[in-house]
Amino acid sequence: MLFRSHSAEEQKLAQQQLGVNHPNTREIGTCIAIDEHAPPSNLQRPYVVYCGRYSAQKNVPLLLDWARRYCAERPGRLDFVFLGQGEMQLPGEPWLRDLGHVEEKAKRSVLAGAKALVQLSAKESLSLVALEAWAEGTPVIAHQDCAVLVGQIERARGGGAVADYAAFAGALDDLLQNKPVWRERGQSGQAYVEQHYASVKTYVNRLTSAMDQMDEPLALQMRDRKSVV
Repeated sequence: MLFRSHSAEEQKLAQQQLGVNHPNTREIGTCIAIDEHAPPSNLQRPYVVYCGRYSAQKNVPLLLDWARRYCAERPGRLDFVFLGQGEMQLPGEPWLRDLGHVEEKAKRSVLAGAKALVQLSAKESLSLVALEAWAEGTPVIAHQDCAVLVGQIERARGGGAVADYAAFAGALDDLLQNKPVWRERGQSGQAYVEQHYASVKTYVNRLTSAMDQMDEPLALQMRDRKSVV
């Protein structure tokens, strides 16, 4: 038997809250293709980007509310670009650019040109779009309640987490005022992705190593686990 997780936080959830404590539990992660870095998009105004499903489950209503407040208080400072599709209809606002579903190359280009990826979902698994944003050197702003993304941001030193509107507005202000700091965070995220998620060989080795241990008797797996601990 093999229990696999995509991140350390998911593995912790499975072990502590779901009671999945099988010795052959492994953090497998994932692998994303990084053939070459995309050129930044030619959108004229500075922007942050959301990429994903237009859904309440992704906290898109909260993002829209915070974005509306921010743009009302600081008009013309920053646009919000949305990539994706879903059951929600986005409002017509001068600060909102709904690009809908785009091809992969265009998506990477929009991510590369963004000041940050904003992902306020509190129930993310290992976020592929966060890894894709980091792959293009773009920092990530996430919700403090999302343990997986907060953990990834801390390990990557690739952005920041916010818990309320005040922190959200402060992060966007800082994003515009302290550009070298956030550029460094994006570059740190890029290095993190290249180290942990860009190698197909490493990903396959993690998966096959865990699968190979499935043939071992449970008693031996328990003994080996105790010796490691």
